[in-house]
Amino acid sequence: MINPMNRKISNLATVILSLAGLAFATSAVSKDAPDSDAPYVEHADHYVATLEGLSTDIKALREAARAASGDVQRIINRRLERKEVEALGVIDKLAEITLEEESNGGDVSKYRPRIVGLLERLPDVLLKLIAEIRGSLKEMSEAAADVSGKDLLGLVESRIQAGERLEILYRGLIRNREMAQAYGLDISAQDVALKQSLSDRAARLSIALELAQEDVSLFAVQAKDYPDDKDIASASKIGRDTVEVLADSLNKTVEMMKTLDIETGEYRQQLIFARGAVTMDIFDPDIVFGLVGDWGRAVGEWAGERMPQMFLNLLLFLVIMFVFRILAGLARKLVAKGLDASKL
Repeated sequence: MINPMNRKISNLATVILSLAGLAFATSAVSKDAPDSDAPYVEHADHYVATLEGLSTDIKALREAARAASGDVQRIINRRLERKEVEALGVIDKLAEITLEEESNGGDVSKYRPRIVGLLERLPDVLLKLIAEIRGSLKEMSEAAADVSGKDLLGLVESRIQAGERLEILYRGLIRNREMAQAYGLDISAQDVALKQSLSDRAARLSIALELAQEDVSLFAVQAKDYPDDKDIASASKIGRDTVEVLADSLNKTVEMMKTLDIETGEYRQQLIFARGAVTMDIFDPDIVFGLVGDWGRAVGEWAGERMPQMFLNLLLFLVIMFVFRILAGLARKLVAKGLDASKL
């Protein structure tokens, strides 16, 4: 089984260590969280110590994932995901309380420079991890053509897991962007990179969704011809599940793009068709006009393909009606003659 993401953890662990390791000369720190009314320094030191522990866990899980495969590897990667989420959350909390302490006139000189450095470096690290996951997703997509049954289901699960990691990293980037703004940092460079990466993600998902829908349509036709074929039924089920997963991923990506003021009209139109459900987007004039335009083009294409056959069918119908009219007239004349002859 392809490993969807192992290399990325070393990069994230390095960033965490740069903040939590040699960056601070902290005194002995209790592992227990300080009381809510404890001084800022106690909370900050606690978060630093927590990051040190998370870094150790992440490195250990990465090594375990590298040595594992199949279902075991997926479980380990799931645990890695939880650790990554926790680490990003702790970094965010440390940055937030430091900003609050600074606004209240407190001394944050021990932590602020390191947090600023982290906010500046984290986008490059996360974007690199995103690129690595995309590479893994491409490998898994190529491998899907050569597997079936349980192996295919496992591959689908790995792809779903990788997609969920991408969403976590993107949300981490968006949150990092917000904190960097709050710290007064220039976010123009990371803004361009983030918007481009999200737009690329949406474009890839859009194409994958359309291809998956075509597969589902093909399986539906095959199922009619071979209703008892278990392989076709299984492939059809996987195809429908894939469409649902891709539509959900595209929807989440679109929601993140909207927070960055990126145009998403075409994707929202596609989602309405793919999901077969009316959402609040239907009240967006751009979406409505786009849908009407798509329906108009679809009707035009349908008419262009069907019109010659429709014309022939109509002509045949008129000919049949004409023949029946002639035959009906002949029948009436024969009946009338028969009645006249019987009177005689």
